[in-house]
Amino acid sequence: MSESVTVDKFPKCDFCPTDARYDGQTGMGPWASMCQEHFDSYGVGLGTGQGQKYLLRSSMDLHTIDLDHDLGVRDLTDPFTGEMV
Repeated sequence: MSESVTVDKFPKCDFCPTDARYDGQTGMGPWASMCQEHFDSYGVGLGTGQGQKYLLRSSMDLHTIDLDHDLGVRDLTDPFTGEMV
């Protein structure tokens, strides 16, 4: 299990009306959605069997894609003519 999970919208913290940033096991046993403050107080950690940090899908920075590295020039050419598309 990953230490993070991508969500479209942050759920509310199970302890207060703040947006949660973590889904994790608490020191009391049950799992909960927690804001930073409550994760610091009650969370047991991140990773398998412990918890995950919520990441907003819309906050992913797509401007860091390097087309030459990530896709390769061959993926930007017409397969029949070899010309750039």
